[in-house]
Amino acid sequence: MPSTRRNERLLVVDDDEDICNLLRSHFERLGFRVETACSLQQMRAQFGRFSFDAVLLDLHLGADDGLDGLPWILGQSPFTKVFILTAGATVERAVDAMKRGASGFVPKSGGPARIVTELLAVIEKSPTDLKPETPHQSNFGIVGQSAAIKRLNATISRIKDIEATVLVTGESGSGKEMVARALHHSSIRSHGRFEAVNCAAIPETLLEAELFGYKRGAFTDAKVARQGLFEICSSGTLLLDEIGEMPLALQAKLLRVLEAREVRPLGSNQSIKINTRVIAATNRDLRNEVRERRFREDLWFRIGTFQIEVPPLRARKSDIPMLVEGFVKQFNHQYGRSIRPPDASSLARLMARDWPGNVRELKNVVERAVVLCTGEQVTLEDLLLSEIDGSADTNLAGRSLRMGADARYELSLVEAKEEFEKSYLKFILEKTGGNIAEAARLAKQHRPNMYRLITKHGLDLNSFKKSGPSLDDVLESPRF
Repeated sequence: MPSTRRNERLLVVDDDEDICNLLRSHFERLGFRVETACSLQQMRAQFGRFSFDAVLLDLHLGADDGLDGLPWILGQSPFTKVFILTAGATVERAVDAMKRGASGFVPKSGGPARIVTELLAVIEKSPTDLKPETPHQSNFGIVGQSAAIKRLNATISRIKDIEATVLVTGESGSGKEMVARALHHSSIRSHGRFEAVNCAAIPETLLEAELFGYKRGAFTDAKVARQGLFEICSSGTLLLDEIGEMPLALQAKLLRVLEAREVRPLGSNQSIKINTRVIAATNRDLRNEVRERRFREDLWFRIGTFQIEVPPLRARKSDIPMLVEGFVKQFNHQYGRSIRPPDASSLARLMARDWPGNVRELKNVVERAVVLCTGEQVTLEDLLLSEIDGSADTNLAGRSLRMGADARYELSLVEAKEEFEKSYLKFILEKTGGNIAEAARLAKQHRPNMYRLITKHGLDLNSFKKSGPSLDDVLESPRF
């Protein structure tokens, strides 16, 4: 087994915590930075915090089907390698997953050592930090030929090799991380490491440890020393996404790093010189944040010298046909389909919308259409634009389970299923007054499975009851 120090970030997704901890231990010995998740919901939350080089994904996740998470991962992060963890009976499904974009599958029966060996063999042959191939990409990997995209690409070309911090601004879902990756891959730093971290999704103490690193024993869980992202990305690029959400105390420490070009790991009395290019991204107006004293003025001056504003989709509607064609091709591959893109009249309807959720919303709409399409070509009915715009209602058992229209259809298919499942459970439990036996009968589920679903979605069964729990509930409720 290789013994060289590594820095790849790995996510292990398995509903067995013992397996997660065992694999974490083995990979951390090799220098991997390992996160774990026991459900698809936890998996998505982890992707909201970090970018991952690789994912080990189990197909059986309690009430979840792990295969439902594969298209979401590949759609969210096409740079990530996904490896399917299989038991003997799931090899056929694992092969199907590979046809849909998984990078490989590894049997659990071989033990952690074999899983480590097989994953490393694929990672070392195929670097994870490469641009995905998408139709109609520019030289920087950004889809589109509109005037707005041409101006964006021209700006990237002019500042791609500067050493100063770059601030990327734009609305949520407009593609700020893609621009940051374009800056990295087109620059003289393209041979170095690219990392992205979401400053809004990680608690302050953990974010500080992630950025600056720590020595063994620096805090309770620091069993081994770990390099911080600034050190790992020295000679490369570090994206600080949602920098407007960074706590003020940490902003002061970040400012010192940018000015001194050195970091001091937690628990250390020595500083480490770095040569890391920083890209910051935000959908907030940082000038207003400075006025409201939520963002340091001196840090704003440091990061705001070179700015790139990513245009919203409504400012580049002529790019929508190219984007749709690329998304249809991507989801055909991921879902094993062969659906044709929508016709001209359907594309005209897509171009008529303002897309408040930007490219992310368009992508989710196309994904849903490819999955639900029953013919050979995506139709206007498959796109469900009338429902997205709020002119249609969705009802279940006489009760509307409708979320906000735009919010619901900005979700991926997996996320929408999660929201529906939770709403359905609430509806059933409210209707039955929290009577688990009656709820299970109406939902046509076994009682243990109902308890698993209630626990999965964090629902308090007693809150639906008019009185305390029954003796049957106490006897049947799972013990933790």
